[in-house]
Amino acid sequence: MTVTFADILGAARCIKGVADATPLVPSPFFSALAGQEVPLKLENMQPIGAFKLRGALTAMAARPDVGTLLVPLSGGGLAAGIAVAAKAIDPAFRVIGISMERGAAMFDSLKAGHPVEVEEVPSLVDSLGGGIGMVNKLSFPLCRDLLDDTVVLTEEEIYGAMQTLFCEDRIVAEGAGAGQAIPV
Repeated sequence: MTVTFADILGAARCIKGVADATPLVPSPFFSALAGQEVPLKLENMQPIGAFKLRGALTAMAARPDVGTLLVPLSGGGLAAGIAVAAKAIDPAFRVIGISMERGAAMFDSLKAGHPVEVEEVPSLVDSLGGGIGMVNKLSFPLCRDLLDDTVVLTEEEIYGAMQTLFCEDRIVAEGAGAGQAIPV
């Protein structure tokens, strides 16, 4: 089994009207820091506060000039889906998976070359915790083949990103969402 761009478009049609459109806004602070515009897709504005529904697909459609996407990397489903869509739209899109250093199941699995078990420990990004399944035949190969890079963040870096987003851009974000701003 594999996931295609057609599958992703079909899923987008299924959730149309269920997931609210959320804004894609420039971050003045991170844009100044990076020396170029850094747009943030605010999926935390969904009524349930979730970031997994359709944010990256709409971000790519709204801003195809953005060449790099920073994506939370937990079990790999979100990152794999975004990578499939991004590479279908433009193979030059860079997709970077962002993980935590404590309990990084997909990151550790990619490093090992096969799914591995990790210990779940409390974290500011426990929404990225959990295993990927030892017989993972979907998200692991897609992440292995399509992610351009992965970055692992410390708890201190995640905490700092949450503070920076709030203090500089007035955005309240949970750890998994805030962590995407650090590599900027």
